[in-house]
Amino acid sequence: MLGLGEDEWYFFTPWAYEEENPPLLADEFWKQRGNTKTVRVRAGSTYYGFKKTLVLIRNGIKTAWRLDEYNAAPPLAAAAVPPNDQEWYLCRVYNKRAGPLQASYN
Repeated sequence: MLGLGEDEWYFFTPWAYEEENPPLLADEFWKQRGNTKTVRVRAGSTYYGFKKTLVLIRNGIKTAWRLDEYNAAPPLAAAAVPPNDQEWYLCRVYNKRAGPLQASYN
């Protein structure tokens, strides 16, 4: 896992069925936000993969934590994944409120 401070991390994870992913805690889980988007180099070009954004729900309330999940499009995924192996995803976990524009008051 690569961390860029306390508010942003990158890591790879193998694909797993939804029902195999237990909630983090009884009152905490990730929920998809919006539609899955295609990843392109520029507008109108061939797509290379997909991006899904999830939000962390804690005690029934949306938090500022987001998870961007990227995976390769089928032709690229087939070339990159050996037979009988799992697909892998690149994930970015970050705090939406953190960043250069956030003011800090002490």
